Amino acid sequence: MRVYLALLLLFIGFAVAARPAGEYQRRGMEQALLPSGEEAADIGIYHERTMAMLGEERHAEALDRFEWFFSHALDYDSSLSGVRSSYFLSDWMEFGAIYPPALERLRAIRNELASQVIHSRGNIDQFGDVVDINWRLGEEEKTIALFERLMDEQPLLAPEYWLACEELFFRYKRYDVVKIFVPNPLEEFKNQLNVNAEIIALIRTSLAGDNAEREGNEGFLVYLTMDVMNYIKRMMDYAMETGNTAAAYAMTDALYNVMK
Repeated sequence: MRVYLALLLLFIGFAVAARPAGEYQRRGMEQALLPSGEEAADIGIYHERTMAMLGEERHAEALDRFEWFFSHALDYDSSLSGVRSSYFLSDWMEFGAIYPPALERLRAIRNELASQVIHSRGNIDQFGDVVDINWRLGEEEKTIALFERLMDEQPLLAPEYWLACEELFFRYKRYDVVKIFVPNPLEEFKNQLNVNAEIIALIRTSLAGDNAEREGNEGFLVYLTMDVMNYIKRMMDYAMETGNTAAAYAMTDALYNVMK
């Protein structure tokens, strides 16, 4: 397991040096596309003004704008996907702490999206929204229940949606479901390792570069290293905890062959 430990130390080293991500890039918007009466021609400014309303205690008005942003931001700029599912939902949770109707509205949106997914009126993006909202609300058991219902009622769609929630089933050690989609952990590990080999090579190249190159890539490499580490850990845990120790040791050998 020395290679596993080496990767862990590598991740820790990058994490210490990491810097906060910069503010997302804004893009100008056509005035006619924004809500009636809105003066901002920029989706970023729209969000900033919405947040300013919280300090002014214009909560009901701000809540309508929160919902509008969640529903329409990607219509204007698809690059806001990460911001929308992370920082924006975090803002919504903070809003809900001072104005409970905000959390009620967020749950209502989640319930409607879940209903659309179950009744074949939704898509993988909407299922992903449910996953993100449930995580922020601390209600991930609802994601598990939704996916299990999807397996029963929409079995042909379940494999397509699996990737959006597989980490959750691994984390909760729901190996009864995992084994349906990952019947052979060693084969899955080797296939994914071929993809991750490029990531590992990038990490090693950066380590060998000069300080400027390393500094420029450090934030990106933290994310990549963490992703690889999480994947390795959950697959090894899966193999070990389901009694497949031979597969777990074979994973270590396969990882060593890539890293040496």
